[in-house]
Amino acid sequence: MKTMRKNNLTKELAEMARYQSATGGGRVMAKHNFLKKGDCYQLTVSVASVPVEYLVIEIVDMMLLVFQQDTLSQQKIPLLVYSIMLPFDVDPKQISARANEHGIAIELPFNDLAGGYHRSVEIEK
Repeated sequence: MKTMRKNNLTKELAEMARYQSATGGGRVMAKHNFLKKGDCYQLTVSVASVPVEYLVIEIVDMMLLVFQQDTLSQQKIPLLVYSIMLPFDVDPKQISARANEHGIAIELPFNDLAGGYHRSVEIEK
């Protein structure tokens, strides 16, 4: 019985510290999971104590960036919470995202290079 109470107290203290860090100017690290599926990669990103409505995804060149939009004195200030270099076999124009119970599920569809590329090159003489 004591162990169960101690575990619950430990979890409550950890959650309280995480919340105070996030609201007091500290930053919570994002959790992420990167999987390869049949026709795409799937990236799941979640940030504890940050609602999905405050997250923004942008693609700059071949970088996927996840920001937390924070409002400070009526100005929106983006805080980078996660970034990843897109693999060469991803079509950046087809990337989509959907909110779920774990955070954001981002689908990174494969492009034509996903199956590999091969050709012979003639040598001029």
